[in-house]
Order: sequence, then structure tokens, then C-alpha cells
Amino acid sequence: MNKAFALRELGLLTIFAICLSPQSGLASQTPQDVANLVLEQVKDGLPALLKGPNLLSDAANVPILQDSQSISFDSLDDLPQKMPYPPDQALLQQLTSDFGDTNIGNEPMSWSPEANLGGVVVSEGDDECDYWNLFSAADGHTHLIATPAVLGQMLCDESGESGALSHVGAYGVATSVTSPEDDFDNGGSGSSAVLTIAVQVWDGQTWTPPAQLQAVLAYPLDPKPFYKYCASGNCADAEKLAFRMAEQLESSSEATFKPFRLSSADAKKYAAMVDINKDGSEDSLPGTLVTDDSADTSGPDGGDWSFGDASTLFAAYLDGALVLGRIGHGQLAWREDPDWNIAFWSLDDDGTDLDPVAGFIFQHAGPYLKLVTIGGHWTPNDD
Repeated sequence: MNKAFALRELGLLTIFAICLSPQSGLASQTPQDVANLVLEQVKDGLPALLKGPNLLSDAANVPILQDSQSISFDSLDDLPQKMPYPPDQALLQQLTSDFGDTNIGNEPMSWSPEANLGGVVVSEGDDECDYWNLFSAADGHTHLIATPAVLGQMLCDESGESGALSHVGAYGVATSVTSPEDDFDNGGSGSSAVLTIAVQVWDGQTWTPPAQLQAVLAYPLDPKPFYKYCASGNCADAEKLAFRMAEQLESSSEATFKPFRLSSADAKKYAAMVDINKDGSEDSLPGTLVTDDSADTSGPDGGDWSFGDASTLFAAYLDGALVLGRIGHGQLAWREDPDWNIAFWSLDDDGTDLDPVAGFIFQHAGPYLKLVTIGGHWTPNDD
């Protein structure tokens, strides 16, 4: 980047920061300016976030955002006493309708006196989905206000979605994060995924339209296997073949995944191998994934990981010999992981059984920042 241009950009950001500090006031900035600046700070902080131990959901924790007060309460009867003023009838009816007899003290109330903005959220269901009610204070009462779209969408913790309420000076700020982390941890796969941060700003009367940042994150496969097993001492060729198969399937689909052409004779031999495997006997990686922390073969969550239900059989050549391959994601009970499990078997001398040749697990590296865009049409999660 040109040095003069970089200094100019730094100067502009410094001016913005001074204008937006609580001490200097916000008179010169529109609510949309605030939304844009929040997203610019998210963009600036992403490279360091990806290198550190923090979760992607922390991307929206940027310096410009000031935390709301977090006020705990025990029950619906207790809640009105913790509000800045008694709730009006509309707000009380809404809270009663939404929460009923459930224990709504599982999430604290948020309140920002600076922005005259607060919110109550309850998490429900196995997916821990959040439902928000927002309010402001006037005329000695706390009044229900419109929920911004970014907090009114489906926000479920199990799907990597979360929302937050904060402020910048006298402006209230609602943010939502849709993170691909949980998808990868629970069986999602692919070489890239999208992190979405959406922001709306409250000016005391209305919310700005949603502004969004989308970061395309790369999750390339690590060529060094997390786990490997070889029946013979030479694993190099099998490892290279296994990694190539994982890359091919990840960039295509099961329907188009046909890595090798077979002669008529080998096609018959392969059909016989598939027929032997009809009982599903070869549905686990050869070797054993052990739980000893000192061993490199320690499996995810410990124990033996089998191929998932969606694994694919294929024919391949290894050292010139035909082998039966299986590729898919590992599965233990209901848990499916994003790594690629790959194994090879050969037909025994009698032609009646399969002998294990090799087995591997390849994990995704990263994430690495591939592309960041601010703007575009924002779409809620539940559409």
C-alpha cells in the first residue's frame, strides 16, 4: 500500500475515533456512520482474531462498542423491579406472553442508560435459540420498542448464531453473528465458509437498515494426516493417494467422484470386492484410534471412529494393484466430524475376503481470511 495513502487512512480513522468517543459526542456522525465504523473495526480485527485462540463469534467484540449493563433477575415477577422504570402494559403483556411460566432468568437483562435502550432475551429449545424483547424508558415507564431485524431473526447457539446489544455513545447498537465454526465442528465440510456480522443502530426513534460484513474463510485440507495406519512399512504412496482423493471429493461431489477408469477385468474384480463388503464389515478405519494422550493416534473425543452413513466406495490403484477405497466423514454415535476418513483394502489371495491396506484421517487447517466485503443485501437466517 502507498505510504501516503496509508497515513491518510490512519488519520481518517483517528478522526472518526475522536468524533465517536463518549467524551466528544456524536453530533457529527449519523447512525449509519456508526454502523459502518463498527464493521470497519470488525474487518480490521479479523486477521488477529483468526491467529489467536478466540472464537469467530468474538469478531463483533470491537473497541468502539461499549457493553450494556448486565442485570440478572430470577423470575417474571422480579423483572419489573430491575427495569429502569415499571414496564407499561404492552411490554408486560409481551413478556408474559413470550415467557409464560418458564425460567426466564437464564439470560441477564441488558440496559444502556447512555442510549436509553435495553433488552431481555430468553434461550429456548435444544438448539438454545434466543428470542429478544427490546425497550426504552420515557414518561416514567419502560416501553416496548421494535426489535431490530438482526435480533429478530433465528439466532440459535447450536447453529453458531448469536446476538448482542451494546452502545456507542448515545446510539444503541444491535449486532448478530453467524459463525461457520459449529458447522465445521458438527459435520460440515468444504474448503471455505462464510462468517456474517450484521449491525443495526438505534437513534432513539428508529433502527437503521441492517448493514453487514461477510468474511469468506478458507479451510484447506492439511496434507499431513492426523491419523494414519499402514499394514506395510511403506505408507508414502498410500498417504499421497488418500490426500488426493480427499481433495477431489471435497471439490466435487459423490456423483462425479470417479477417480480411476477400470478395465473390464478390474471392473469385475472391483464388483467382487464391493459384494464382499455388502455386510458392512469394512465400515471403520483399519487400525485403532487410541485415547492415550501420549500417542499421535488419539482420536477426536477418543474411541474408534467409524465411517458415517454418507461414506463413498471407490476403486483405486495403489502401487499398480487394484484396491477398494472408502471415503467419508468420521462418525461416533450421532456425532459426525468434518475430517475426511479414507481407507483402502485389497482382495486376499483366495478372492473371498478383504485385507486392510491403509487408513488415514485428514483435518482442515485454518481458518484463513480469503475475502472480506462490507455491504450487499442482508438476508436473515430463517429465510
